[in-house]
Amino acid sequence: MFRRGSAAKSKEPASKEPEVQPVIKVALLGDAQVGKTSLMCRYVEGTFDDAELMTQRGVNFMEKSVLLQNERVTFSIWDVGDKDFDAMLPLVCNEAAVLLLMFDLCRPETLASLRDWHRKATTLNKGAMPFLVGVKYDELVELAPEEHAHVCDVASQFAIAIDAPLVFCSSAVPINVANIFKVILIRLFGLTASVPEIREPGGALLMYQTK
Repeated sequence: MFRRGSAAKSKEPASKEPEVQPVIKVALLGDAQVGKTSLMCRYVEGTFDDAELMTQRGVNFMEKSVLLQNERVTFSIWDVGDKDFDAMLPLVCNEAAVLLLMFDLCRPETLASLRDWHRKATTLNKGAMPFLVGVKYDELVELAPEEHAHVCDVASQFAIAIDAPLVFCSSAVPINVANIFKVILIRLFGLTASVPEIREPGGALLMYQTK
């Protein structure tokens, strides 16, 4: 039996410190039924259900690990419901590295309401990086060209105002879903801009580099 003391301790094998896997918390914010849960499920599980129920109890979250330069990084994705769930905002926004401000490209009122979402979220977390994400791009392309152009113009102006990347995506097809999270890594870690930008009017906009 070892006695207490340095001699006994020296015979014990040194314990290896467990590697800490970086975690990036991402908050999904926006009005009800804009497609927050669908985006999260498409990215994490690769599934899509357009009849998916609203987020229950105000918050859902999922995790997905990706490989970044031979190191595992985990996205912890938190999905908050509509404005009735203001009480859940601190839980979702605190310690978030990224705020995905999401709106329905075919419902202009959901873009207008993001000003309020942005104000509340940045009050709780001033250091998080905002991203402006327009969803349901597959439906936007069915609109008249002038309507499509108007949405692009208004969204671009708002993205510039809050200094945020702008991405148009679709969870149904999918379009640009994985690129959102690739751009998050590029912006957070200062990586080479390996995701091609799309700035042409009428396209699935993907703008994240400072010009």
